[in-house]
This record gives sequence, C-alpha cells and structure tokens, in this order.
Amino acid sequence: TKYNNTFETYLKNATGFKDVSGCTGMDLSDFFYYQSGTKRVFFMELSYTIVYMALCIYLLISNVLLINLLIAIFSSTYETVEEESDVIYKFQRCAVILEYSERPVFPNPLNAL
Repeated sequence: TKYNNTFETYLKNATGFKDVSGCTGMDLSDFFYYQSGTKRVFFMELSYTIVYMALCIYLLISNVLLINLLIAIFSSTYETVEEESDVIYKFQRCAVILEYSERPVFPNPLNAL
C-alpha cells in the first residue's frame, strides 16, 4: 500500500498523464507499462534493442566461425585419408592375393585327393 500511494502520486504529477483510474492495485513492476511515452521507457527499449542486436550479431559471427572450423577439420581429415588410401589399398590387395594363392585349387570334397 505504501508503494501504491507513491505510485499514484507520481502518476498524478507526471506530465501528459491525467487518467489514473485504471492504475490502482498495481505494483512497481507494472510501472513502465503506464509510462510508455516517456524518455525513460524509450531509452530502456533502445538499450534492449541494442543488446538484442549485439547478441544476434555475436551469434551469427560465432556460428559462421564454428562452421568454418568444422569445414577445416573435415578438409584436414579428408586429406589425411586421401594420402593413406593408396597404401591401404595396396596392403589389402596383397592380403587378398596371398589368401587366394594359399588356397587349394579344388573345392572341399575334391581337395582330399
């Protein structure tokens, strides 16, 4: 009640604010909703807008940098695999040739002969 009386007194003395009939029973958190035309609320909205824009720019730049980093990591991994792929292919081909050279010529029932 102490804050409500102070709030109503402020609204009666505020410039350009004559009707305080709908403002009874309010607390201080609703103060800025009834002051929508004053400079204080304008600067608060402006500061919120600036902070919101700065956050959006920060998130956009950080996402671009992280995607760039991911592409660089994929590129490095691809180059490493590309360099080792010829060696891996030759080892696997050699293993297949050795496996088939040591097998018997005939299938299972006939190889006992």
